[in-house]
Amino acid sequence: MRIGFYFECFKKSGGVYQIALNHLEVLRGISNHEFVLFNISPDFPYADFKNLPNWKIIDTVKFSSIEGQTQNKQAPKMRLDYLLKRKLILFVIETLRFFHLYWLENFLARFKAKKRAKIFDGHNLDLLLFHGPAELSIYTKIPSVVIIHDLHHKLTPEFPEMSKLGQWSKREYLYSHLDKNAFRIYVDSEVGKADIVRLYGVDPKKIVPLPPLPPPYIKTEVSEEEKKEVKQKYDLPDRFLFYPAQFWPHKNHFNLVKAVKLLKDRGVVVPLILVGSRQELWGEYERVVELVQTSGLEGQVKILGYVPIEDMSALYKLASGLAMPMYVGWTYVPIVEAWAMGCPIIYSTAHGCPEQGGDAAIYVDPYKSEDIAEKINQFWNDSSLRAQLVQNGYKKLALWTKSDFARTIKKTINDFEQERKRTS
Repeated sequence: MRIGFYFECFKKSGGVYQIALNHLEVLRGISNHEFVLFNISPDFPYADFKNLPNWKIIDTVKFSSIEGQTQNKQAPKMRLDYLLKRKLILFVIETLRFFHLYWLENFLARFKAKKRAKIFDGHNLDLLLFHGPAELSIYTKIPSVVIIHDLHHKLTPEFPEMSKLGQWSKREYLYSHLDKNAFRIYVDSEVGKADIVRLYGVDPKKIVPLPPLPPPYIKTEVSEEEKKEVKQKYDLPDRFLFYPAQFWPHKNHFNLVKAVKLLKDRGVVVPLILVGSRQELWGEYERVVELVQTSGLEGQVKILGYVPIEDMSALYKLASGLAMPMYVGWTYVPIVEAWAMGCPIIYSTAHGCPEQGGDAAIYVDPYKSEDIAEKINQFWNDSSLRAQLVQNGYKKLALWTKSDFARTIKKTINDFEQERKRTS
């Protein structure tokens, strides 16, 4: 068969990028099908695919400089044209939002998506794979496999990133139409599968649970020299809690910092390292920075911003624990990353999170900074608890391996091939 893969994520995309890498790693090992990859990201791992005879990489956006690639002489101009076009589009979007014309923004976005979906034409594709709930999948007649990462707009619409600026209607239109061309829909848990069936009436047989794995760049073996370099690079304390998450309101950095302040007032100093892109649209980054400053926590809470993926393994190894008190579930990639790195976890009671964490985490009520503080204090001062959580994490990780992940994806492709033969 001839299979397409649409790659539209960036390193700064967080968990979506990590999930995409795991899918690519599986597909790279399949030699009995041809693959056409449609790429819009300079963060695509070109080096891993350039010598594979059954892969064709198509950059639908021209980049002025891509490591390991030979670009034609027109590329810099094309890159400039692309940037100017992007600025124009952002200006139009900001204007529409200023006048609260969200319906028009969504209409134009769908119109643009229909045009972009034409990139798949002429490649004789039998199946299209997406690493997310891509809107392009509903504007092509090619059968697809998509991933639904969450239904936050339905389950927790009180957060602005789920419902404001036309986000609710945009998400709802997409999710209510995904079933149209989807041969299979991947979801990260049984909890997520049940939610999709309940809220959208999708045939349960079409939905396949595909829990996340640690991404390929996570190295379980980190040398003392590497840890020393990363510690010096970011001026890290000897002990700290670690929270890698973009600054969306639903990630709940705010209550985590409040909990750290409560503990400080009681004489318990717990350093906190925050890693992740700002997401300035919703103002959460500014809220957290202001809280840190007004609470007198400047030396105790450090915000590193986006950190290169090459440094993440050492950060997990150096951390005393991972703290993830987000308001929403279902599952999160840092959880499995922490398990792989032997980093104990403080997790959220949000819908779906306990099902992922099991007995390999302790849980906090994300709405109560007092509860977060109490659990951090317990965690921070109990080395035997942390050691037990690490061992439980290794056991949880062993229940879902790379082989299981790969087997599920390969089965989807094989099932589609058999279905295609039966109906042809």
